[in-house]
Amino acid sequence: MRRGVEWLVRNQQPDGSWYGRWGVAYYLRHLLCAARPGGVGESDREAHVLRAGEWLRSIQNADGRWGESCASYDNGVFTAAESTPSQTAWAIMGLLAGGDSNSLSVRHGIEYLLDSQNSDGSWNEQLATGTGFPKCFI
Repeated sequence: MRRGVEWLVRNQQPDGSWYGRWGVAYYLRHLLCAARPGGVGESDREAHVLRAGEWLRSIQNADGRWGESCASYDNGVFTAAESTPSQTAWAIMGLLAGGDSNSLSVRHGIEYLLDSQNSDGSWNEQLATGTGFPKCFI
């Protein structure tokens, strides 16, 4: 785990994000970064964890949720999209794991998930949220 955290710290972008190839382009890395820093002897007050949380809060959509376009791959930079339940959940998980349990960002995201959940426990999601590698399919 220590080597994994060291890799994440070395590869974090100046804005606090990580470029990835799953979960569209930027989201999933935040779950890895913030995956309970204390588990490897780090504090959730470490600069890289705080930067990751700030970045996640900075890309939150005006509706209090999160969404990333698959165009992030082509643009080489995070590209916002309509909010989705899965990306909102990923962002909340990253913030919670990084020690943010009381911010308005987390509260708004959780409220959205609770309000939009279907009676069978699922959510409706129309947009692709990175379930494959773009330009790698024949």
